Amino acid sequence: METETLIPWLREKMREMFEAGVWLDPLLVNVCAGGSANLSGDSVRLGARRWADDLYERLVRVDEVCSLLGDVPYSPRIMRTCLHQVILSTVVALEHDEYGLARLSDRSLQRAVQRVEEFIARAGVHWAYAVYLAVVGHDVLQPLAVRRDFYEADYLEGIYHYPYPSEELDVFLMLGLAMSLFRFKVDKRQRRMTLTRQGRHHYQWLHRLLSESGYLHRRMSLSYVHQFEHPATWVQLASEVWPDVRKVHREFVRWLSIPRGARVLEVAFDLGPLAVDGGIRSQVGPAGQVVVVDVSGGGHGLLHFKELADGAASELTVESGSVDRLPCADASFDICVGTTLLHAVDPVAFLREMSRVVKRGGVVAVLQPVQYDLFLPFLKEWFEPVFDLSKRRTPNAKWLGLPAEDEVRSWFVAAGLEDVEIERTTGVWRFNNPEMVVQHFFRGIRPFQAELMELPWNHWRSLLDELIERGADVCRRYPLAERTVSVPLMMVRGRRGPARGSAGDDAKILADCPGGTLTGVHCATR
Repeated sequence: METETLIPWLREKMREMFEAGVWLDPLLVNVCAGGSANLSGDSVRLGARRWADDLYERLVRVDEVCSLLGDVPYSPRIMRTCLHQVILSTVVALEHDEYGLARLSDRSLQRAVQRVEEFIARAGVHWAYAVYLAVVGHDVLQPLAVRRDFYEADYLEGIYHYPYPSEELDVFLMLGLAMSLFRFKVDKRQRRMTLTRQGRHHYQWLHRLLSESGYLHRRMSLSYVHQFEHPATWVQLASEVWPDVRKVHREFVRWLSIPRGARVLEVAFDLGPLAVDGGIRSQVGPAGQVVVVDVSGGGHGLLHFKELADGAASELTVESGSVDRLPCADASFDICVGTTLLHAVDPVAFLREMSRVVKRGGVVAVLQPVQYDLFLPFLKEWFEPVFDLSKRRTPNAKWLGLPAEDEVRSWFVAAGLEDVEIERTTGVWRFNNPEMVVQHFFRGIRPFQAELMELPWNHWRSLLDELIERGADVCRRYPLAERTVSVPLMMVRGRRGPARGSAGDDAKILADCPGGTLTGVHCATR
C-alpha cells in the first residue's frame, strides 16, 4: 500500500487506539525499563512480558499478519516487543490519567491487558504492529533529520537515541537499510550514517502522520516522565511558580457571580483549579452541579483527593475529553469556564466548542495570561537557548505563545459570543527554584512542549539540563525581588447568542443568566 494511501487508514487506527484507552510510547517504556525511580515496578514489567507472550501465542498468525501488512516488513521479534510495550505504556497512561502520576501498578496491569486485547480483537494485531513501527521509525529517523549525519558506532551505542536500548537499535538499523532509508559514508575508516532522499521523505511522512493523528499532542502530556529525573506533580509546580494562583482563581470565580444551583462545566488541562480551589463548588451550593473535563490526560485521582478535602456539598463529576470535542451534550450547562487555555489551542474553535455546551444566553468565561515583557535581563539570560531555538524555527513566533489583549477580545467575537465583558487583573510568577521553574514551563506551556517534540530525545535532556544550570546561576546573581514578575491577566466572559425566536423569549433567557444583562464590550482594570 502506498504511503500516501496508508496515512488516512493508519491515522484512523491510531485514533481508535487512543479512544480505546490504549497507549504506545517506546520512550516511556524504555525509561521504565531503565529503572527510573518514578516508574519502579519489577513485578509489573515481568507480568507485562508474560501477558505479551500469551497474546502473541494466542493472537498472532504469521501468515495472516504478513498478508495484511502488504509491503511493510514483518519481524516476530518486533511484534513481541510491540505487544510488551503497548501493555506497559497503557499501564503508565492509566495511572497518569487517574492519579496524575506516571508509575507502574499491579492493579492497572490487568486493566491494561484487557484494553489491549479488546483493541486487537476489534482492529487486528497487525495495526498495533504498524503503529509501533510508525512511532519507532519516527524516533529513529528524527536525530538524523536534525543532525544530518553521525557515526554508526554512536547510533548503535544510543548516543542520540537513548533511552532506546542498543539491542533494539541494531534491528532498526537493519530494517532501515533494507528499506533504503539510511546509507553509509566512510570517514577515516569509520562509517557515518545519513538519510537517503527516501529516508528524509519517510521521516516527513511519519511526522505528518503522528501530528495529524493526535499522537504527538498526547505524547506531550506524558513526555515530562522522560524529560526529568524527578518529575513533580502539577500542584507542586503551580504552588512554587505561581504562589498566588489560588487567590487569583478565587478572584475570577467571584467576578463571575455564578448563581446558586447553576450547572457549571470547567475545561482544565489538569486538576480542575476553578472547580475546587477557585470555589465554584461552594458558590453553586448543594443544588448545583460541577463537571470538570480534563483535557490533559492526567490528574483525575488528585482532583478526587482535593474534592474530598474541600468539603463543598455540590455534585462533582470528572471526565476525560478533548478540546476539539467536549464529552457533553449541546446546551447542557449554564456556564463553561477555563483558565490559561487559549494560547495552547485553536482559540476560536475552542471557544465555539465551549459555547456549544452552554444554553442560549449561557456564559463562556476564561482567565487568560497575556503578553508581558519577556526580555527582562534575568529571563533573557535564563531562557536564551529557547529564545534562539524558537527564532531559528519560527522567526516571528511569540515566545510562550501568549496573546495580546486585542487578540483575546477578537477571538471571543469571532467565536460568535456576544456581550463580551473584560476585566484585568494580575498574578505573580516567582522564578526561584530552577528545576521546578523549568518543569513548570515545559509541562504547562504548550509552545515549549511543541518545540521539544521537534527535537530528538537526547537534545531534550541536554537543553533541560542546560536551562536548570543557567537558572541556578541566575538565582545566585539576581535577588528574588527581580525574579518575581507581575503577569497581566484578563478575565473575559461572553454569552452564547439567544435563539432566533421571539423578543420575549430572548429577554427571558438574558434575565435568567448570572450577572445581569450586558451590553457591548466592557473593560475594567484592577
